This record gives sequence, C-alpha cells and structure tokens, in this order.
Amino acid sequence: DCMFEMTTLDNYNCTGTNHAQTIVGFDDDWSYTEEGETRYGAFKIANSWGDTWSGETTNDGCYWISYEVFKQKLSSIYYTEDIIDYEPSMISVFEISHNDREDCQITLGIGSTGSPLNTKRFEDYIFRNGAFPFPTNKMILDITEFVPYMTAGIDNFFIKIYDSSSHSTTGTINYFAIETYTTYGGTPDETWISTDTPVNTINSSDVYAEVEEGSSLDIEIDVTPSSLSANLYVDEIDSSQTLRISNTGTDNLIYDISFIESKEDKSLNFIGDELIKNDKILAIGKPIPLDELDKIRMQFPEHIDINPNDYTDNELTAQSNIATIENIKLNKGEEVFGNNDYSFSNLYQTRGNLFTCTTSTILSEHRLYLNSTGSTQMWFLVYESNTQTGIYDLISISDVSPAGPGLGWYSSGTINILLIAGKYYLIVASFEEFTTYYCQTGISPYPITTSFGELTCGAGSNWTPAFDIPPPNTQNVTSDAFGGSTAYYQTIITKTSWIDFNPSYGTVAGSSYEDITITFDATDLSEGIYTGILRIANNDSDENPTDIPISLTVTAFGVPQNLIAIGDDGNVDLSWDAPSKSLSSYNIYRSTTEGTGYTNIANTTNTTYNDTTITNGITYYYVVTALYTSPDGESEYSNEASATPYHFAAPSNLNANGNDGNVDLTWDIPSKSLSSYNIYKSTTEGTGYVNIANITNTTYNDTTVTNDITYYYVITALYTSPNGESEYSNEASATPYYFAAPSNLNANGNDGNVD
Repeated sequence: DCMFEMTTLDNYNCTGTNHAQTIVGFDDDWSYTEEGETRYGAFKIANSWGDTWSGETTNDGCYWISYEVFKQKLSSIYYTEDIIDYEPSMISVFEISHNDREDCQITLGIGSTGSPLNTKRFEDYIFRNGAFPFPTNKMILDITEFVPYMTAGIDNFFIKIYDSSSHSTTGTINYFAIETYTTYGGTPDETWISTDTPVNTINSSDVYAEVEEGSSLDIEIDVTPSSLSANLYVDEIDSSQTLRISNTGTDNLIYDISFIESKEDKSLNFIGDELIKNDKILAIGKPIPLDELDKIRMQFPEHIDINPNDYTDNELTAQSNIATIENIKLNKGEEVFGNNDYSFSNLYQTRGNLFTCTTSTILSEHRLYLNSTGSTQMWFLVYESNTQTGIYDLISISDVSPAGPGLGWYSSGTINILLIAGKYYLIVASFEEFTTYYCQTGISPYPITTSFGELTCGAGSNWTPAFDIPPPNTQNVTSDAFGGSTAYYQTIITKTSWIDFNPSYGTVAGSSYEDITITFDATDLSEGIYTGILRIANNDSDENPTDIPISLTVTAFGVPQNLIAIGDDGNVDLSWDAPSKSLSSYNIYRSTTEGTGYTNIANTTNTTYNDTTITNGITYYYVVTALYTSPDGESEYSNEASATPYHFAAPSNLNANGNDGNVDLTWDIPSKSLSSYNIYKSTTEGTGYVNIANITNTTYNDTTVTNDITYYYVITALYTSPNGESEYSNEASATPYYFAAPSNLNANGNDGNVD
C-alpha cells in the first residue's frame, strides 16, 4: 500500500511511518497522472528490500514517488553534505560501555545541563536493533558548531545519556573529554578531561558528565622516565619497566594514555601486499570501507542472490585428491587450517570457516586456496557476532575482482581488523564463477585450537553462508552449522601490538603519583627496531599532552646453519655450523616423516652428533635448535637434513689357492642383491690393500703375482639403491710357486730291469 513503480497520492495508502529508504535521483520532467491531472516531477527512491518486492515492475530495486506525496507524506529525512577541505576545530571524545547500545540516547551540549546554549545528538543512522554493545574504543563527535557559543568566561560542556528500560540493562560513561585543534589530526591545542567519570547510567533517566573549558585547577604533571626502551629476543616479553605519572598540584589529575607507532615501522612479520606477490598469491584484494558498499551496490545492474543451504558440501560428492599441494613457508603470525584432501567445484559460493575468539588480536589478512577456471568476481569478507548462532554483521570487505584463473592462494590483502575476545567470526570468500575449493574432513581433535581461540566449523559443510553480489551486510548462522569436523583450506594471519600499558587512563590525586606497568612484547616480531610514542593527555588546559618516546630492539635467537646428515652402518653422523651469537647447547630432533613429527633425541654442546639409536634401511629426518640463556630461549629449527643408514653385507668364506704364476680366489655371495665385487691385494698381512680388479663373478684368477711371494687378499661387495660398499671380507693368503722338473733323465735296459 506504500510503494509502487510510480507512487502518487492516488495509490499511496500508508497510515504510518514506512521503513528507511534512500533518494538516489530526481527528474523534473517525469510525467504521470495524479488527482485527475497530468503532473511532472518525481524522486527516484532505492528500496532497502532489494529488487523483488510487490509493486515493482522493472526489478531494479527502485521506484518513483511524486513531489506531492513527498511533501504531504514525509515523516522524517536525513541528509549529508560534503564540505571541501573541512577540518573540525572542536571534538568530543567519549567511551561508553553498555551491552544494549540501542537503549542509549547520547547528547552533547555546551552550557548548563538545564539550559544549554546548543546541543547535538550522537546518532549513527544504522540498524541498531538487538543486544549489541558499544565498541571498546573511544568514540568522537565533531562539535565545531559549539565554538560560536563559547563566551569570554569559562564554558561548560556535557554529555547526557538517556538509558531506556527496554532491556533492563545499564552501562557506564567511562571517559569524556573535549579537544580543540588549529590543525585537525595533529596534537590537540587543548584537552579538557571530565573528572566526573565513571558515571553509571540509570534506566528511564538522564545522567551527565561535565567538563569546563580551561582550568583553574592546581595540577602539575610530571612523567618519568622521559623515554623507554627494551632489547628483547624474538618471542620474549618484558614487563619489568614502569612509567610514573606524578601530580605535585592539589587538584585531581585525569590522564589518558595512547600509543602512536612510527609509520615506517612494521610491528609484525605478517605478509603485507608486497610480500604476498612473492608467496604464490594469485590475487590480492583491495579493502573497501563499509560505507562504500551501498554505493557499489547501486552500480550493479544485476543482483544475484543465492539462499543459504541451497548447496551444502555434505550433500555433494567430493573429489578426493591424490596430488599434494606445494606448501608455502609460514611466517610468524600465520596459521593454516584444512588441506586439499577433498575438493568441490561450483559457482555462486561463499566458503571459509567459523571462529570463536577468546584472545583479542588483529586480523591482518586472510586467504583461501582456490582454483578458478576463469576470471571471476571475488570478495573476501569478515562477519562478527556476539553469539555463536544468529545474525553476524559484516565488518570487513575486500574486492579481489577480477580474480583468476589459476590454482593458488587468493588473499584479502592487508585489512587490520580487530578480533575481540568473547565474539564470534565468520571469515570467508565469495566467488561467482565456477571455482574449485578445498577442505579437510574427519579432523581430530576438533574444534581446532588457534592462537586466538578455536575454529569451530567449516562454513559450507553442514550449513552454507548466503551468497550475494555485492555481498550481504549480514549472515544468519544456524545451529546446523556445527557438529561436523571440517576445515576449509584457509590461512589466517594475525598480529598484536608490541607495547602495552596498564592502566591506560585514571586519576592521580594531588601530591600523589601512579605507576603504569609497561610491557614490551616481541612475540611474532621479526628482527629490527620498533619505535613510537606514548602520548599522555590530561585535564590541565595549560599543559600539552606529554609524549614519551619508546623503542624496542628485537634480536632473533640464532639458528644453527648448514645441517648435514650422513648415513652409515647402524648410525648417522650429523654436523652443522654454529650461530654467531653465544649459546648454551643444542637440541637434536629426529623424525621418520619429512617436515614434521620431530622428537628431541639429544642435547649436546658440540656441533657434531652421532646418532646410534636407529635402524638400518629407514630414512631419518633431522633438525637442530640452539638453546640460549639470559634470556632463556630456543631458536627455530635449522634446515632439515636426512639420511638412511644401511648395512652393506660383505662376501664370506674367501679362499686363495696359489699356483705357478697365479692365485685362484673363490668366495660366497652375500644374502642381499649387489652389483659387483672389488678385489684388494697386499703383501703385508692385515693392511696395505690395493684394489686390483672389479668383477661381477664369484671367482677370480690373479695372474699379476710373483712366485714364492705370499699375497693377502680381501674383497668387498658394491651396492646400488643406495650406493655403498661393504666392509672387507675375511682375509685369505696364498703363495704361488714354480715346481722345477728333474733334468738329463737316462734309461738303460738290462736283463729283467731298467736303470
């Protein structure tokens, strides 16, 4: 009754306020019949219901509404305007904790709370229904329009919160301040921090926090030391330093600490856009601000919408893969889930994994392993929820279009999205054209432990996320999603800050001080120098914020280099080069599986090791680590080296028989298949053997001898696969001799005899 392709006073029959819609254009020459006459001029309206609703005939998601309907029936309208080169000169900064933010009406004002000179509501103009909390960070509102109302005296500013009782919950105003700027974005000219906080809200009532311009307060702030620094090894944490904030005045000092990192520093060794290009990444996304998404939607002539659960992978036939995907080298902060055991090929799909976050972190980037058969639209998405099942809100979107073709990792690009402990996340990619995606099933244990919580299910196995181009603002995760043991082949890259300070804001009474615990954290950092400042704002208008330079120098634990493994009969010899840094000892690790499953078998202070706890014929894989003290730590693995020890059986029962001018040799063959024999000879018993021949027979006649000299022989067996030579056989000796015949034999016959 409210919306038609051409809405006029004749067919508009709404009796109440309609839902929010957007004016996207107008046409003064648009003609139509209204109240029995031809009229001109109408607004074009985009309906938030999409392109398939009753009353629409062109299926473009829009309709026309006459100027007269607009004038007579409009309930409320909001508009925005662009101000070229505008910079605010005054802002309010506040932090509010409340689990049901829709209950809070927030108003900023100048003047007294009872008779303000001017006020401004803090409205976000988005769908806020449901039990959604305020963000944990501070929020700001531009109040430059208050500046003309400032007087020559000391002006009062306030924040007011009316907390409705719809959810029967209350919250707290944790922080309230006013900042003034000559050039916005730099250091505030002045910061006035309210001393009223914290203020608890009250259902169905107004509460206030106030702050005065300037300061007649007796506050003297002193911060020591004037700089902070630490030298740590990779993954080391140091919480031994403190920052002291002293107040030598008589009034309360309110402080607020923030960290500003030097832009040229890389706070973690995560894969950024340049490194991605060298790491088998086929396509890199461009992050898009969420407020640009609606504009993008308006540019799409075609709207594609696939309902959830139209295609669940458990209902499809998976392709079992034999080929092994080449592994990429993981950097610190990277976690890979799933593999390429099974694959599916489809179009109009959204795939990834669901996670529970128990430790807050920053999601720097996420990837999905895909094989796109052609160029496709592709989007990388992150959705967030306060509950494991129910509505998830879109908080990050990266456009990877056009993506493909090709097999490899597709990436969101660097997004730096905060994952908050206690929340749930759907991290996925959507693709339009036929694409192969991969997963691992039957995983145990399951759910999968991550650095920030758990991977709880594969998004697409038992339950399928909704697909839409452009992507939808929400996903409805049902209980059907859980209960399986699948993970789609995905890489998650996270990072954390290398500096922490506790508490981050507070009050210091007159003639008192507070110590702030400073924690330097080199977890997941690469070698290098990291710098920034701790900025300490205060409620004394005569004092600028105090900046404390900080730096962290990170040194990696040196890794043993050039590990070599050589297999022998019943043992493997290991050798390696020592790192440049002083260390205490080495750990030796061994596995029978390449690249994984290492077990510590020994600790040594040498750079060589002989492993005798092995079985001939088995291939062993070795890595070595270096152990350090002051601080205690262990390096990463060295390069992997492998060796296969073998027993090369020797010939047995060697016999030597001397003849005139030669020696005959015979022997028994070993039990294992071999390629040939080496014949060794010496004129000294037990030593000095010289190789005189290589044969494939089990007999040999040595004619390179001199009669009356004793010769000593040994033989060996030669093998292939693997190549090797046995030990010597038993030694056999022989002396060739010439047996001289009698000469001048005469015979004389006699009667009955011969002489």
